[in-house]
Amino acid sequence: MQKIFPPYPKKSLRGDAWWAANALLWSASALFLLPFLWLLLTALKPVEQTLKFQWLPWSYRATLDGEKVEVIKERPVAEASVIVRVREGPRTGERLLLPAADWDGQHARIEERKGDVVQAVARLASLETEAHAGWWRVREKFLRKYADRLPRWTCLPESQIEEKVTFWWENFILAVEYLADTEEVPLRFERQEAVPQLYPDADEIDPGGGRVFLPRQGKVALLGPRGKVIDLARYDTLRLRVSSGGQVRLLFGFTSPGGKGTQTGHEVVVRSPVEDLDIPLTRVLRRAGLKGACPAAGLWFEPTPIAPEVGLLDRLCAFIANIEIDSAGSTNGPPPVTLSEARLIHHRATFWTYLGNTLAVCLLGCIGTVLSSSLVAYGFSRLLWPGRDQVFWLVLATMMVPFPVLMVPLFGIFRDLHWVGTLKPLWLPCFFGSAFNIFLLRQFFLTIPQELSDAARIDGCSEFGIYWRIILPLSRPALAVVALFHFLWAWNDFLGPLIYLTRPKTFTLSLALQFYQSQHGGSEWHLLMAMSVLVLLPIVVLFFLTQKTFIQGIATTGMKG
Repeated sequence: MQKIFPPYPKKSLRGDAWWAANALLWSASALFLLPFLWLLLTALKPVEQTLKFQWLPWSYRATLDGEKVEVIKERPVAEASVIVRVREGPRTGERLLLPAADWDGQHARIEERKGDVVQAVARLASLETEAHAGWWRVREKFLRKYADRLPRWTCLPESQIEEKVTFWWENFILAVEYLADTEEVPLRFERQEAVPQLYPDADEIDPGGGRVFLPRQGKVALLGPRGKVIDLARYDTLRLRVSSGGQVRLLFGFTSPGGKGTQTGHEVVVRSPVEDLDIPLTRVLRRAGLKGACPAAGLWFEPTPIAPEVGLLDRLCAFIANIEIDSAGSTNGPPPVTLSEARLIHHRATFWTYLGNTLAVCLLGCIGTVLSSSLVAYGFSRLLWPGRDQVFWLVLATMMVPFPVLMVPLFGIFRDLHWVGTLKPLWLPCFFGSAFNIFLLRQFFLTIPQELSDAARIDGCSEFGIYWRIILPLSRPALAVVALFHFLWAWNDFLGPLIYLTRPKTFTLSLALQFYQSQHGGSEWHLLMAMSVLVLLPIVVLFFLTQKTFIQGIATTGMKG
């Protein structure tokens, strides 16, 4: 068959025009990629570098007291200075960085506060080292936020500080750990003088109950708040702050109310000078044969076989467990194991709780939106009934009503249904259709030939059968677009969860992220960015996996033929 019109001539870019077009596209892509790249790189920085104008995260290592450790470059030394240790006065023992002019060889001119007055006083001091102009004041960096000692510091020349690009992937682990709503009960180490039978091998216990030093094999009892009974089955984690230099074996001894004693072990490795160990308490209890039962694993006010003659426990506190710490090393010199803090933790909601709530809202909402919107769109596009077009325009008009206008009436309805505080207000309304999605699917259904429906009717197929067996299979690209649009919207929705959700156990990721920021004042920027990357990553992956179907559905919507 001869064509009436000649084919449209195809033109292609060549030479400089081709390079210019590609350069423009790459520039536009880089412009939109920069915010995500900045977000990702900030999430991989340590907290002290988040507010600095630098793209890549750096790590610095230097030698302090003969040990090479991770350090923070605080500030450069502006003038010739000295590091001295004060030998007299109220600041005895402090190490200070002073200008060389304030040091005469024996005395240092330092500032001391007396009441509301600050005055410079000459105090006897000893010189430790000199710092030249251009050197850096460096401070020891702890991997964790808390430590049981002050960080070491000194001044070093630039050549003695090793630096390299290091990505702090552990920020994502900390983000998952900190994005949780927890209930904590502080535990204390009972004084050795009060219950000596419980500590036959203890080397020293802080009278204040805040720290316990143990030799190679030591035992210590953890006690809860005075006068309060704690159910161990309620808590899932026992957190111990341990200082050691290697592998530590924890032996937990429990005594049931019937007087039968049992113990179980849990091996951990302390990799840093100070580390918070999260002991899975449920697993330890199960290993001890208690299976998390409240009567056996709970606390009681009875004398125990470990110290049967001690009646102090009846009046003061509930006895939890006898924890024996066995670590390799010599008992000579400083004790190799130090416990400075102990807490019982109940994770009422974790990152995985928020992720599960978000996925539930998104997936249930996608199912409801696709089913209801496609069914209504089928009635507007494939069926003839009086007033169809007028009703369709009325549905489109609802798109112009802003959500704040409907917010108060909807809240009243969901409150009367007792849905406030649950996830139902976030996904059940999706089963009643969406004006935009109805419009999108109607336009796509109009592109499907009417002859297919007529042939199915002649074969005896019902209207619902035509909708389910013919229209929906042919509309997969458009349905995928509707599902993806709703998934993106529900994943990022913040206002809906903020209005209807009242308990952290029901929070979605967007609301949990804001909850974390309000709890920590927005100062943990590296963790906040890490959490944002974790929230954004599933959406990015989903879009790349479905972009072909997404583009096909958008491109074919509303096209005839």
